[in-house]
Amino acid sequence: TIVLIFVSSHSKQHHHLSPALFLLLFISIISISSIFIIIIYHQQTELNSLRQELQITNQHRLVMEHAQNTLRTQLHDREASLTRYRHTHERMSKLNRDMSVSFSKLQQDYVSTAKELERLRVVEKRLVWSERRLEDYVGGSAGDTGGAVTN
Repeated sequence: TIVLIFVSSHSKQHHHLSPALFLLLFISIISISSIFIIIIYHQQTELNSLRQELQITNQHRLVMEHAQNTLRTQLHDREASLTRYRHTHERMSKLNRDMSVSFSKLQQDYVSTAKELERLRVVEKRLVWSERRLEDYVGGSAGDTGGAVTN
């Protein structure tokens, strides 16, 4: 509470306020104090509200950072998987080319072997005919020489 004492420069006596003036002054001081208290209360309420919003924002930031870290980990894993896939794809492509070359070589070998086989069949037929003719020739002569048995 504030008490005002008026001191007159002309006299050294203290003047007291009249009760109505004192009551008016008291009510004014109470009113001003109440206004300040209301303002301070409102500011405290606003400050508490801002603190809660800041806390919620910080919680959201933490959740977002966690989600970001999770996404980074997933991205890193997928990049590693993609790198492995590319490496495997390159190896499989090389293997496929090598197999294609090997298959072509086998096919060429088969064709040349088939031609060689056909040529050998012709030679075998000639050999069989020649053996028969020799047997016939030797067999015809054997009848003249005393009947030797031939196989």
